[in-house]
Amino acid sequence: MNRSALGICCIAVLYCSPLPGQSGDTASGVAECSPFPALGPDGRSRAPDPCDLFHPERSLAGVISARRLTHKPSRTALKEFELATKAWEKSHYNDAIRHLSEAIRLDPDYIEAQVKLGAVYADSGQSERALVLFDGALALEPNWALIHTDRAAALVTLNRPSEAEIAARRALRLEPSSVAASYMLGCAMLMQNKITPETAAYLATAAGKYPMARSYLTKVQEYLSASGSERDLTRPTKR
Repeated sequence: MNRSALGICCIAVLYCSPLPGQSGDTASGVAECSPFPALGPDGRSRAPDPCDLFHPERSLAGVISARRLTHKPSRTALKEFELATKAWEKSHYNDAIRHLSEAIRLDPDYIEAQVKLGAVYADSGQSERALVLFDGALALEPNWALIHTDRAAALVTLNRPSEAEIAARRALRLEPSSVAASYMLGCAMLMQNKITPETAAYLATAAGKYPMARSYLTKVQEYLSASGSERDLTRPTKR
């Protein structure tokens, strides 16, 4: 996978075909950063790269636990963290991984460094390694919604949508306003061919931030309209 950070997107081939039940020829073309699954001719989805979710300048804010409040990273670990962020901004993944690994070595309780290392792995196409970091971070901070969202994104990339759906729903229970979690939940549901008003609602929530969510929302709405659904397809669902 090429560069997949927000604002400096990769160029990837996107294969677009009709949603199940629709007619039309399969189209193919080039699109920037397609983090949403494209459905193939057989109706099955291809796992996307969640390009828009992982980027160097994203905030690591969230629910602040007592553990995070009391932990102050060492000065040397914090310096490594800052160097890693600068390296990631330049797509120097190996340097970012090296600095974050050193930050964790210097300060094993530096959970923000663990989460960011997982994000760098995910952004560089190493989702299996990312998942190990996210699982380890969740063992320490099980109520941090961001980690559940990151985990959902990694699972989507690994074509494990049922697990991704569980992770995204957990993230939304913890942080109902998370646009990224809504995006990943809609993504995971679509990958399982769960083309429902609920899917449309999550995509609608994400559409203002993620361009591909708008594209797939249009397809889902067209499919549901053709199938006779009368529900409001853009109303956010209760969680």
